[in-house]
Amino acid sequence: MITDPVIRNEWYPVAIAAMVEKGQERLTMLLGEDIRVFLGPNGSAVEKTDGTALAVKIAYGHVWACLGTPGELFAIPRRFRKAVVWSMSARFG
Repeated sequence: MITDPVIRNEWYPVAIAAMVEKGQERLTMLLGEDIRVFLGPNGSAVEKTDGTALAVKIAYGHVWACLGTPGELFAIPRRFRKAVVWSMSARFG
């Protein structure tokens, strides 16, 4: 587990938003911690496997999560957005 607050306070992509489906959850890891990504009543949700909710944001075709206290999500210039979504989809299905 990573405890450095600078690292924990950043946003990280944890799923491709279009692949998060109702009734299904995806188990994965974020900075060495087990998390689950699922479709909650207000959209995608992310929580630790102990039930602790994480900060979540849907942007650029991905579900982003933060283990700490997040700031603003960095901007991805429009000309690169399709390439980012395509490369993540091609890599992770």
